[in-house]
Amino acid sequence: MAFLYRLNPPRADFADDMSPDESATMDRHVVYWQELLDGGTALAFGPVFDPDEPWGLGLLDVDREQEARGVGESDPAVEEGVCTYELTPMHLVRPG
Repeated sequence: MAFLYRLNPPRADFADDMSPDESATMDRHVVYWQELLDGGTALAFGPVFDPDEPWGLGLLDVDREQEARGVGESDPAVEEGVCTYELTPMHLVRPG
């Protein structure tokens, strides 16, 4: 099973006006997701440059929703109260 992970910033201009503490949290967020990517739990992650409402995207390849929620709750951006997240189940189509 797969999940689309949507990271919701606290405000639309968040990427441009983060405080130093928020910036440090987001640095930890990137390290966390890079580790998920390196370990095969995440298939991709990165910012979505929606002009009306930028947000973060992660694609998770996990067996259960509980695992996906664990990823979300352990994300430093969420854990430290900077951002919120949403999960949407999806069918993952693999090549070949």
